[in-house]
Amino acid sequence: MNRREWVLFAMLAAALAATAAAVLSHTAPVVPANEAEQEKLLAAWKNGVSTMVREHRYREAVPTLRNYLRYAPADNDVRRLLGKVLFEIRRYAEAGDVYYVALLNDPNDCISRNNLGVLFALGRRWNDALRELREAFENSGQELFIGANLARCCELAGETNEARRVWHIVAEGTRRDGELPIPEDALMLVNPAASSTQKQPEAKP
Repeated sequence: MNRREWVLFAMLAAALAATAAAVLSHTAPVVPANEAEQEKLLAAWKNGVSTMVREHRYREAVPTLRNYLRYAPADNDVRRLLGKVLFEIRRYAEAGDVYYVALLNDPNDCISRNNLGVLFALGRRWNDALRELREAFENSGQELFIGANLARCCELAGETNEARRVWHIVAEGTRRDGELPIPEDALMLVNPAASSTQKQPEAKP
């Protein structure tokens, strides 16, 4: 490679680095040269915002996540992360709005439906909470973490027999699988390490 080619290569590398820096600054728009570059930049951006959430940099993450969703509005994975972050900083109404949009994108998004049910339960809207959690539980093929939320919600709503039935399903599944896996973007009403026979804390915002 001759000197001119090295210079051109260096200029191209600098331009790509500047573009990536702008994207990861979470404020500048994505202006890719082509679709492949757009996918690469969005993937890097998505990895960056996921890291922020894992590091509990919640307040910093909110504008970052919202800006990402301007360019990838159908990405429910990131939308659920936004809802989780808003929940963690106690902006419950905004979190609920996020999950409504996620369900408009994909009515079969069982994690978003679970999360919406948890928010309803925290607001003591038992009928709404039970509706969402039951639908999420059945449509997910009886995911255990959703079942744990449903069982706890039944307890709080006074549906004792239904709570026992669902806890039994969760207990059987946990014994079979050896664990209660919980997605990082899922909201929980219960401590997953607690037994269903232990008294759980009251659901309060």
